[in-house]
Amino acid sequence: MNDNLIVNSPSNYINKFFWKAPSPMAITKARDGTYIAVNEAFAKDMGLRQQEMIGQTTVEIGHITAEQRLVIFNEIKEKGYAQNVELEVKVKITSRDADY
Repeated sequence: MNDNLIVNSPSNYINKFFWKAPSPMAITKARDGTYIAVNEAFAKDMGLRQQEMIGQTTVEIGHITAEQRLVIFNEIKEKGYAQNVELEVKVKITSRDADY
């Protein structure tokens, strides 16, 4: 196999983009909102470590309510994706945040 193909594969670019992006990003299961992956920017904005979120749902952590989760789920069910859904998201306040 050509090593150049592996280095320049689209999935490699997507992987780097997700993990290194300065914009907060998370991947969750559509069915229940379980965090599968969160980048560093997302973890920082949420006030938690990445490891604290993986395997937990958005509702269990308290980022959104069960009702909000249902709105997202219905949108995904109807369209195949959720986009521009306005939510009130709760984040953990840390002592670092108090200085801002």
